[in-house]
Amino acid sequence: MVLLWTWRPRTAVYKLIQKWGLKNHAGKAFTQMAVKDAWEQLRRAGLLVEHSRRQGYAQLHDKIRGQVYRELLTRHPIVELRGVLYRSANYDPSHSHYGWPLWEDADTIAILRLAVFSGAPISDLEAMQKEISGRNDWGTIFYAACMEAFDPVLMDRVTPEWRWRMATGALGNLCQRADPEHLPIFHWTMEQVKTGREVIPGPLRLQLAEVLLHRGEFSQMVDVLKPIEKDAAADVLRAGIRIQQGQWAPAQAEMEAAFKILRKAMGIRTRLLPYSLTWI
Repeated sequence: MVLLWTWRPRTAVYKLIQKWGLKNHAGKAFTQMAVKDAWEQLRRAGLLVEHSRRQGYAQLHDKIRGQVYRELLTRHPIVELRGVLYRSANYDPSHSHYGWPLWEDADTIAILRLAVFSGAPISDLEAMQKEISGRNDWGTIFYAACMEAFDPVLMDRVTPEWRWRMATGALGNLCQRADPEHLPIFHWTMEQVKTGREVIPGPLRLQLAEVLLHRGEFSQMVDVLKPIEKDAAADVLRAGIRIQQGQWAPAQAEMEAAFKILRKAMGIRTRLLPYSLTWI
């Protein structure tokens, strides 16, 4: 059930099991009644969340969903999981060159999630994004596929460039919407900075610094920006600290110098900052 990830009815779970060819302890195929019994056991144990508006649809509770998905990726070859998911959704990647072929959002979410957390190449993920965006709202699909029930351990499986894009986008949403559901990836990003295992890209450092500015964690923000010198965007964020501390004159001088550079680099005179920083 966790391979399907998002809201699905029992019939979808049964279809997946059939396509997979799974057997019970007696070596026999699972029946629809067996799936129904397992569904009820999960519900009674509080491990199944039923959809509030779609009767008969449910998904695993977030307290186990991410962990069980991680275990699934560990125990089964990716090619096996990909094959059964594709067969269950009647998805053939070779037919997607003229647009995303799936109409069911749930199938799209499951396929995208497996691609991202199985380490698909950046070129494949970019192609999927382009195709999915032609039919669906990419932000909604991506959030449901990769950000819900966020599991920091799985981030190691994501191809590095896409991993940083995920973090940058999530932190941007955190700044724009103050959505607490993005806090787990904020904490994951902070951990990456502290451990220093990998080089954190500049755009992600800037976005992380903005989050810290909004949180009033100025010392940590300064540390995050240390590797970024002579950068107008970083200077704007540093000036934001002075503004919050009431140091108006030096803040204004820093802002004017930074805006001069940004206007020249961006070729525009207004809307130099994202909406979340219009207070500066």
